[in-house]
Amino acid sequence: DWPLATPAFLRHPRFFDDAAGLLARAVAGSRFREFTGGRPLAGPWGFKDPRAVFTFPLWARVFPGAKLLVIRRNGVDAAHSLASREAARWRDRPAGDDYLRIRPLMGRWQDALKSTESFENYLFSTRCLALADAFALWEEYVAEAEALLARHDGPTLALRYEDLVAEPESQLALAAQFCGLPAEPEAIRAAARGIDR
Repeated sequence: DWPLATPAFLRHPRFFDDAAGLLARAVAGSRFREFTGGRPLAGPWGFKDPRAVFTFPLWARVFPGAKLLVIRRNGVDAAHSLASREAARWRDRPAGDDYLRIRPLMGRWQDALKSTESFENYLFSTRCLALADAFALWEEYVAEAEALLARHDGPTLALRYEDLVAEPESQLALAAQFCGLPAEPEAIRAAARGIDR
């Protein structure tokens, strides 16, 4: 909800070095191997998480030569999506004050790991409940993404979400080529069929 603290934190060289070291140790550990299914990271791999816009410098330190693919989306549409998602979360949340109780984070993690309920049940966004606030959050992400595209010294590609939805085959082929993935026409067509216009 309030990501601008992250770049301020990472501007301090000591904090950046400590955080990058922590991330490097995590990537070398068993939890990361679980994430990759136990496979070594020999070929192209990646992840999609908009929050990585703010943590990408750490990932680039751990994985030199990392490629950056940014998908830009219309701000009104993005804000509407955020606000709608959050409204649904609050609408579906049981009445009561469980989400306000102060519990140590480690205890919440342990509960989530023991439970069959999703860790998502512990997360909520008050900022995205209002459309204007969701739009302001989108603006912060876009500003950071544009700055990141300008300063990243590795390969970058920016696509428009609307183009991806309108012309999925050509956009997916472009993204696959950028990522170094085999782009067989049938595989591209199959992936394009999964896009909900």
